[in-house]
Amino acid sequence: MPTVAFDITPGLLIPTGIGRYPRELPDRLEAIADIRVERIAATRAPAGGRAGRIAQGLVREGVWYPAMVGRRARRVGADVLHCPHPVPARGGPVPLVMSVHDLLPLEHPELFPRATVLHTRLSLPFVRRARRLLTNSEHTRAEVIERLGVPPERVVTTRFGIDPRFRPEVVDPGWLRERFGIERSYILTVGTVEPRKNLPATLRAFGLAAETVPEHDLVIVGSHGWGSATAAEAAARALPAAPIVTGFVTDDELVRLYSGASCFVFPSLAEGFGFPPLEAMACGTPVVASDRPALPEMLGDAGVLVDPTDPAAIADAIVRVLESDELAARLRRRGLERSAQFTWESCAELTAAVYRDVVEEARSARPLRRS
Repeated sequence: MPTVAFDITPGLLIPTGIGRYPRELPDRLEAIADIRVERIAATRAPAGGRAGRIAQGLVREGVWYPAMVGRRARRVGADVLHCPHPVPARGGPVPLVMSVHDLLPLEHPELFPRATVLHTRLSLPFVRRARRLLTNSEHTRAEVIERLGVPPERVVTTRFGIDPRFRPEVVDPGWLRERFGIERSYILTVGTVEPRKNLPATLRAFGLAAETVPEHDLVIVGSHGWGSATAAEAAARALPAAPIVTGFVTDDELVRLYSGASCFVFPSLAEGFGFPPLEAMACGTPVVASDRPALPEMLGDAGVLVDPTDPAAIADAIVRVLESDELAARLRRRGLERSAQFTWESCAELTAAVYRDVVEEARSARPLRRS
């Protein structure tokens, strides 16, 4: 029975996006009969305050991954060490499996803080040394093979799953009004406020769409990130009515917001996977999304794909969804079918197969003992 040391640190520190992966996957792996999971972590909770977070980050990146994570893996008797994010990790004698969610900081450095781009570049030598690299899309797999020069047989796509809690719900209008001040039909967008998520284009598109469908509000869900605040505020001031901004919400609240929306809009400039549009589909909401990688791969024909740099095209797609009951119904049906293909159980089975291969390779490579 292979024992896997699974580093859950990103899941403890990142509340959204790729933080879901190390929170969801270990439980599903434990349900597989021949896999034993040992959770390891650099910390158990985010530090408070800016100075505390900086210190925690320095310890994590400068001590835990280069020096401690491999030792901890050996201490728990692991046959494989899985780091679910590109980090400067050393597994020592324990074979290392690493997940690469995207190479977007290398593809589009202008969309990320310099520290993120630098961290990605510094992690690349460690990424290349891993026995296996797991990617969440075929687009990312192709980028890893081409940009990093990793042999194709060492890169495996294990697509993420959508939590079963994301499903259609009947939403109480009174709850929407009391909790978020939502009193009318609404268009929803979800994502951290940062350049890559392209919120200014969403705001401009909503302003254009409102000329035709003025009875809808825009609801924005997501925490503040970096670099987009000024542009987003300027675009918001040009709208006929101020958008409703919720900030960060719980998953249960997010399910209700998805379910109650007339349309979900996601004109991201680049994605390695794309949780929000798939979650919206799982809740039965028609989706308008970017045609940039890897969203077409994830959504297939279950969403309306548009050029994210063209607010007029985004607005036109929103209006078509809102004005055509037939189109909206078709998108709901296809979205439910498409999102059902993404399960954490499938991700876990594919990942477990990789662990078995790595363990078998390591055993085959060991020299025979002389009697």
